[in-house]
Amino acid sequence: MQSVEYRIKKGTTRAVNLKFQAISKTKKSGSALAFSDISNIWGAGHFGMNACNFCDDVFAELADISVMDAWLPKYEHDTD
Repeated sequence: MQSVEYRIKKGTTRAVNLKFQAISKTKKSGSALAFSDISNIWGAGHFGMNACNFCDDVFAELADISVMDAWLPKYEHDTD
């Protein structure tokens, strides 16, 4: 695998309907999977760095800035 796109929003009407897609070293794209189909894989930490297994700063309490997706009802139809 060459790279991964975690937040494909093209063709969706809600911000939470993200898609995931892997791209091979030969630049061949795999099928785009809905985040809801792979959320258990994501939550199990399969795409995290190994260092994350040893860090207790789960919610970036020690960070200078922390940025997350705004999935509030007011913004759920903002797909940009």
